[in-house]
Amino acid sequence: MHIKRLQTSGDTIVEVLLAIAILGSVLSGAYVTAGRSQKNIRQAQERGEALQLVQAQIEQVKNKADGNDIGTLFTETSDFCFDYSSNITTSCNFGTDGRYTITIVRTNPVAPAKDYNFTFTAQWDSVVGGQDQITTEYILFK
Repeated sequence: MHIKRLQTSGDTIVEVLLAIAILGSVLSGAYVTAGRSQKNIRQAQERGEALQLVQAQIEQVKNKADGNDIGTLFTETSDFCFDYSSNITTSCNFGTDGRYTITIVRTNPVAPAKDYNFTFTAQWDSVVGGQDQITTEYILFK
């Protein structure tokens, strides 16, 4: 009597577990990379928003100075961040959630110069933790 053995071909449990481990590693690497990419995109958006807010304040200073005598420029009231009564430093919050703090520091000109130096700083809580900021200087020539 002749017994016939069935030949089966297939993967062993070790091969299956190894394939699952490799696939899991690849997918977790992709997940980590996507998360970092999202944080980098959000940081870039925050910096862009802050820069737009600072540029808007610079434009306000430029527009306010056009056609005005520099002596009266900083004694008037205005609806933007610079506080004319303090004449030196002012700080206010901007953004949809008020997360950006814009600080404007004005340096008085030294005689005989008539130029005013402004330093605009935007500061905010970063999406990756901690504080982030940008600083821009503007000189108003008069």
